[in-house]
Amino acid sequence: MGLAAGLATSAFSPIARAGGDTIKIGIVASVTGPGADSGKYALTGAKIALGRVNKSGGVLGTHRLNS
Repeated sequence: MGLAAGLATSAFSPIARAGGDTIKIGIVASVTGPGADSGKYALTGAKIALGRVNKSGGVLGTHRLNS
């Protein structure tokens, strides 16, 4: 739910819509310590999702995602 909620929130945020053709998103994930493995998987999944969204034309067909 975290990645989906983050993408949806960015798409509907008035700040994101005012930024031009690129929407910058981020995630909160552990990359060190006991949760590092899960965080690395989350980061990899987010990068894959960004690539797929951008390859299919971006959000609403015009806005590219950037991390």
